[in-house]
Formats: sequence, C-alpha cells, structure tokens
Amino acid sequence: MKVNILLPLFNMVFFLAWGFALKKGKTVEWLAGYDAAKDKEGLVRWVANQFIAIGAVSLLLILAGPAIPERFAYVYFFGYLLLLALWLSRVSDIARKY
Repeated sequence: MKVNILLPLFNMVFFLAWGFALKKGKTVEWLAGYDAAKDKEGLVRWVANQFIAIGAVSLLLILAGPAIPERFAYVYFFGYLLLLALWLSRVSDIARKY
C-alpha cells in the first residue's frame, strides 16, 4: 500500500476554504452557537485561524507523504486521523467557552 495523500489533500482544501470564508464573514452562521451580539472575544477569528492551521498542517503532511516508507503507510493514515480528531475536539471544546 502506498502512502495515501488524498485524505489530507481533501482536508487541506476543505479547512483552508472554510477558514478563509470565515475570515471574510461569509459562513459565520454555520458555527454552532454563534451570536454576533455576543462575539466580542472573537470566536469567528479564533475558529478561522484554527481551520487555516489544520489546512496548513495537512499541507505539510501531504508534502511529507512521499518521503514516508510504505511500511508506515497505516501509521501515517491513522496518525493523521487521530491528530485531526484530537485537534477538532480541542477546537470544539474551546469554542464552547466563547
């Protein structure tokens, strides 16, 4: 099995696009619990920065993918899924505090 970079590629496009759309203010209604009157601490800015960072890390993993030996393909894939799940869980937990 070769190292599959399709999942990080899809995630990079998705999170970068959504992060930049949030920064421009076009998709703020998609954030659960968002209220413009209460957003004095910058929930949208914080979530947008986190999504852009996830996209950037996905790009780094895409670039590192070809250098990873085939025997570590499963470790790469499931490690990426674990990293993504933990990061999104952290974003969700901290976003609730806003």
